Amino acid sequence: MEALILYLLSLALVLTVLILVPPGKIFYLTIASVFTTEFLWIHLGGGIFRISYFLSLLTLAGFLLFHLKKTLPFLARSRLLLYMLLFLAYNLSIILLKAPDKARSLFSFGLFIIMVSFTFNFYLFLKTYRDEASMLRWLAAFSLMAVLFGLLQFSALIFWGKALAFTPSQKANILLDKRITSFFTEADTFGKNLMVVVLLLLPFAYGVRKGGDKTRREFRWSHLSLTLYLLVLALNATRSAMAGLLAGLLILVSSVLRNRKAQAVLLKIARNFFVIFALISVTVSLAGHSSLITRRVSSLFHIRHTIRRDSSASVRYKSIMTSLRKFTHSGPVNILLGSGWTTITTEFGETRLEGTPNIFVTILVYSGVFGTFLFLLVLFRAFRVLYVKYKRENSPLALGALASLAGALVASQMAPMMLAPEFWMLFGISAYLEKGR
Repeated sequence: MEALILYLLSLALVLTVLILVPPGKIFYLTIASVFTTEFLWIHLGGGIFRISYFLSLLTLAGFLLFHLKKTLPFLARSRLLLYMLLFLAYNLSIILLKAPDKARSLFSFGLFIIMVSFTFNFYLFLKTYRDEASMLRWLAAFSLMAVLFGLLQFSALIFWGKALAFTPSQKANILLDKRITSFFTEADTFGKNLMVVVLLLLPFAYGVRKGGDKTRREFRWSHLSLTLYLLVLALNATRSAMAGLLAGLLILVSSVLRNRKAQAVLLKIARNFFVIFALISVTVSLAGHSSLITRRVSSLFHIRHTIRRDSSASVRYKSIMTSLRKFTHSGPVNILLGSGWTTITTEFGETRLEGTPNIFVTILVYSGVFGTFLFLLVLFRAFRVLYVKYKRENSPLALGALASLAGALVASQMAPMMLAPEFWMLFGISAYLEKGR
């Protein structure tokens, strides 16, 4: 009886919030929670549940309940979101038809659906309010909060030997690994999140405010912010984020070289980056942090040695190879159609890992060749939309999202991105930028 009363009160609270607070406002709270509350989570049904997950579902419910007349036509116009819905429907059907433990598979897939809800929320917010600049300001503001707290963590460690940590895992990252976590559970999670934001906002650090793209006139990212973000990324020393940042920067540089109008600022960009990296190098050296960063960067170019000597890299590699081995021996039907979410796991002693750090391998072993094809449709559609939008209209948002998506995919080859809201956010931005918006 008490549980029923608690459930009804919770439901009443949620409905009250939905009625009194517009979904756009809840959307801003969702962005804030992604950057400031990631370290807060609870166990739920064998998995973990975070504040941002709840707020994302609440935002989507608000759009569906109170903007239904606008929402349904918006959703029908996006081919990218149609591909995404087909991918989700296919995986759900495979779980219901083939998964041996349907309850566990459905719960795990439910967490994945929550991640995809970030895609729909970003799309619906931008479609409904058409306020790209406000979205970027909130991303910049709350990611800057995470950056500044990360710098505070690093300063406390260097000058006082203290760990400003909220959880034991954060404390271990800071004291043992000498890496900053900010408001995130682990240093790797913070690094990947920051890499995506840097690449998304970087095109707004250059160019003129007058004329041209409307969003560029209304939102400008300062060079000081860029310097702070890159400094914290260096101090964070996440290898997957470094690799993703390099891939994204290559796309940004190549776009500048191909765009004659943008070549005028190339020298300015090169000069600013030289100054920024010089400042970062001096700061890192004075803090005695250069050996850690050099070691982790060099490990990207000596993968075999890293797998043998680095326990984290070794576990990730074994997880990928073990999952692929199980998948190839699962029979032709499972290889083609998949066997369902969480049906292939990897055991390391008493620890059981679901999925792999590689997003393509994870989708392949769960969804099979056909499900992987559907995901590739989503991916290729997103890249095509962003490339065409930037090429035709010189859109800084499209260029930033293109570089971020490329960087996130590179990072996802060695670090988990399936449950990263910032990754699925990029698909929502891509859907918004589709032709005919």
